Amino acid sequence: MSSEKRGAAIRVANLSKRYEIYARPEDRLKQAVLTAFQRYTGLEERRYFREFWALHDVSFEVGRGETVGIVGKNGAGKSTLLHLIVGTHAPTTGSIEINGRVTALLELGSGFNPQFTGRENVYLNAAILGLSKDEIDRRFDEIAAFAEIGDFIEEPVSTYSSGMYLRLAFAVQVCLDPDILVVDEALAVGDAYFVHRCFHRIRAMKEQGKTILFVSHDTGSVVNICDRAIWIKDGRVALDGDPAYVTAAYRADLFRLSMTAPDPVPAAVPPALASAPASTAPALRGPEHRVPNADRRLGARGCHITGLALYDPESLAPIAEARAGGRILARVSWRNESIPPGSPLVVGYMICTPKGEELGGANSRMEGVEIAAPAPGASATLRLELTLPGLHAGHYALTVAIASATAAGELRVEDRIENALVFAVLNDREVFGWIRLPSTFVLEHEEAAP
Repeated sequence: MSSEKRGAAIRVANLSKRYEIYARPEDRLKQAVLTAFQRYTGLEERRYFREFWALHDVSFEVGRGETVGIVGKNGAGKSTLLHLIVGTHAPTTGSIEINGRVTALLELGSGFNPQFTGRENVYLNAAILGLSKDEIDRRFDEIAAFAEIGDFIEEPVSTYSSGMYLRLAFAVQVCLDPDILVVDEALAVGDAYFVHRCFHRIRAMKEQGKTILFVSHDTGSVVNICDRAIWIKDGRVALDGDPAYVTAAYRADLFRLSMTAPDPVPAAVPPALASAPASTAPALRGPEHRVPNADRRLGARGCHITGLALYDPESLAPIAEARAGGRILARVSWRNESIPPGSPLVVGYMICTPKGEELGGANSRMEGVEIAAPAPGASATLRLELTLPGLHAGHYALTVAIASATAAGELRVEDRIENALVFAVLNDREVFGWIRLPSTFVLEHEEAAP
């Protein structure tokens, strides 16, 4: 549902933030004193700082009840954006509209007085948010129980470890019943047990209809939790949309790949493919020889994936569903655009959940299969046979990619299509999580009751 239909919890319009960077401490004094004197006397004003624009003309809306992930490299402007949203920094230009009470977990320990005890900091933070003492009294036990720091709640927070800081800070923010929760990358310092509890609580708040802004370098968590993702690059919104696609584009940029705009994909096998000696299986033809989600394409484009389809390995009939634990056959076709003939290529796949979480996959190099690039303009087809794990019944997606390999063994993705093909998995058995692991249970000892 769009933010227009459900109402905006956060509205950011043409937001920019400039910082003044001074080379020496005395330059700050010069800027304050001499610039005023120059302005008063009519002399030409001189700047004693250099400008740094952390954000440039950023605009977006977050709807009520929406969970939005924000990704980007360190220094991209993510934390600055959050500080502006929660009001700890002021924008240089632009406007921010907030509808609801906001709690925020930004830099670790921000908002805490290190000389106050944990209990005193709980009351301080809650009072700043406008809660009365009676309201805080009613919620204190819940906060202390969630933080699980024991008697340290009565000790100054200056004595806390970073993990204890996180426990108390997160407990305060989520237990004060905010309308909007803002979480920066502070969860990275938590132990695995507590981080698991944090994500469980975030999901519960999402189900309650809370609005959540979630910043993380863990793109898997963004895909898993968020309804939408925003990629901040060099202080600007580079991409805003589906979490799986946005995070894939961000990862591609992180590893210096390039995104390309959607372009037509041939609906039938190119003529050159008919003579390709890649496989003895029947040639792909008909409507199944397409790439359904070709708009989710990224890479350097030295090769171009032209077709993908799934087949029954026995009958070779096209399929759209398979049984958990069963075998399937996939065929991937591609055309060489500019890779030198004979150069090593690597073809790989990844099975993903409907939200884009990567469950597992493989590539030709991992399996010891060598693939050489055909002549530019020529095409080839790779046949891949795999046994599905004991997946939970439902729909899954196949992401495919082709990469070129350098002499040093480094891979450059030439073409990658996220969720290129969606298929159904049938499974009558109970599954915990996504995959039922093959297990054997043997009762070794049993004693009779005395």
